[in-house]
Amino acid sequence: MHKTRIIYGTFTVDQVLPHIGTKVKGLLTPTFSHGVHTANCFSDRLRLFKEKGTTCVTCGAEATHFLMETFNEKTRPHLNLYKIVDGEQDLLFTKDHIHPLSKGGADELYNLQTMCRLCNLAKGNTWEE
Repeated sequence: MHKTRIIYGTFTVDQVLPHIGTKVKGLLTPTFSHGVHTANCFSDRLRLFKEKGTTCVTCGAEATHFLMETFNEKTRPHLNLYKIVDGEQDLLFTKDHIHPLSKGGADELYNLQTMCRLCNLAKGNTWEE
């Protein structure tokens, strides 16, 4: 089954990063709006990009933009970080667990790093002490 990618907007890194926040009990979750569409701006992945940067720690690729997108019209759009490759193709940036969860690593910001999708796939669940 092929999913249809729906893109609601393209934004620079500088347009999005200031909206990424820290969730505080009892307060609304920070959001980023574009027209009638709103994306949640609180996730470990987005906080990682804001606090540790938008450059792949392995290959040095620098992200250029966020897309507000979804793969299902019935779900809320989300923000994904990308770099344009060869003038047209988007390369997704991901959060990587330095010490993999499968090997006892924590799902906390100190154990996360920014990686492009290609480097993250190549790393897999490896870990060097």
